[in-house]
Amino acid sequence: MKYKIFEANTADLEPLQKYLIQFFNLEIEGISQRPDGITLAEVKEYIPDDSNINDKLCLLAKLDNAIVGNLTLKRNPKFEYRHSGEFGITVFPEHQNKGIGTALISKMEKWAKQNNFIRLELGVWSNNTNAINLYKKLGYSFEGIKKDAIIRFSNVYDLILMVKMIRDIKSGHY
Repeated sequence: MKYKIFEANTADLEPLQKYLIQFFNLEIEGISQRPDGITLAEVKEYIPDDSNINDKLCLLAKLDNAIVGNLTLKRNPKFEYRHSGEFGITVFPEHQNKGIGTALISKMEKWAKQNNFIRLELGVWSNNTNAINLYKKLGYSFEGIKKDAIIRFSNVYDLILMVKMIRDIKSGHY
């Protein structure tokens, strides 16, 4: 199977919405649900336009023209924090452990360097050990914990905060 990773554009709005509705309806521990769905307007917020082309990224992983994973990155809008961005990633369960997450993150990191990001941040559920192990393998480190931040099916989980510096901020050459 050959997966293709590419940047999303407005032509991908409806297929991405359909994918996200399916993904967020999965009842799998470790991923968020959206029982009310996700609107096209909300999905459009993930895709850059001419006004924020260097501030956000939306990547899609496709297999035979079907979306099987995605990654979104958004720059922090506050002036002193603009060197940082937060990302989120999804890969449909039957396509996990096939290198898609690694490929999405690698492409995102390359894009982020080209667009003057220094710090990449994410939050991951404490019970999502596969994702935590992937992030650690790719050089992300623990930065903090939001205790008891998530309640799902009467279970309580921490939100693990992770970060990776993709440029040396202390050298002044960023």
